[in-house]
Amino acid sequence: MIAAFTSEWATALARWLGYLGASVLVGVVALRLQRQATESQLNHSRRLVRLAGLALLVAVLARMTQQALLFAAAPEEALAMVGILRGTAWGTAWTVQLLAALAATLLPGAYVKKGLLLALALALMAVLPPAFQGHAFGSEEFMVQAVVADALHLLAAGVWMGTLAVLVIVWLGQASGTRALEFVTAFSPWALTGAATLGVTGVFASWLHVRTPAMVWGSSYGRTLLLKVVLVLAVLALGAVNWKRITPVLLSPGGVARLRTSARTEVAIAVLVFLVTAFLVATSLPGE
Repeated sequence: MIAAFTSEWATALARWLGYLGASVLVGVVALRLQRQATESQLNHSRRLVRLAGLALLVAVLARMTQQALLFAAAPEEALAMVGILRGTAWGTAWTVQLLAALAATLLPGAYVKKGLLLALALALMAVLPPAFQGHAFGSEEFMVQAVVADALHLLAAGVWMGTLAVLVIVWLGQASGTRALEFVTAFSPWALTGAATLGVTGVFASWLHVRTPAMVWGSSYGRTLLLKVVLVLAVLALGAVNWKRITPVLLSPGGVARLRTSARTEVAIAVLVFLVTAFLVATSLPGE
């Protein structure tokens, strides 16, 4: 039972759940910066924040339990190991993310209706801690740059893919062609900025961890990274289709329905991107 809970699959699934929850929380706050929501959208956003917070809370608690079990000499020593881990940089990041998850679960209005600075701080607390828990923080060279790039990478994913998910789930539900066009027009610069940041930081991380083509094809890490790149390009391609082909006909009959279908497909692939990323973080670097 413990072996299954601490397996690579289990730890990757916990990370995946955390990525999804944190990215949605970033998306909710990003949309606050883009548009003034209606009361109905605020109510839907609160429910979505609470759901994302629960997902993040489960992920954070699971990750601490998994780490404690992995480091403890025996299962009965896991609780004592939690105290030890909380005193490390990994544990500090864990505590910060736990607070963000609790806020989303118990006080979703803090993300939706309270002060914008508070919402921004909580969103950053939700999405940035994994940068201090993965390969970047353990990098033997350029560690500071690697952590900064990883943090920007995670934030960019939330700004792009997380915001898209919230847009599809909450904002485009019953939107007319005119309203949908307003939403997409406001979102496009954010999506482009997020995608560009994701690309630049991803290239840096790839160079840092996979220096030669042989490392790509000859390691599990490299092959998983390649799969992630393919999926990100698929999301980017669908986004380009939405922007170039569907947005211009949004005011035509059936235009909003086409956008919803295409955007939902884009979100579905983004969910797979987060899943592959979770396995990538759990995979040993080439040569390790």
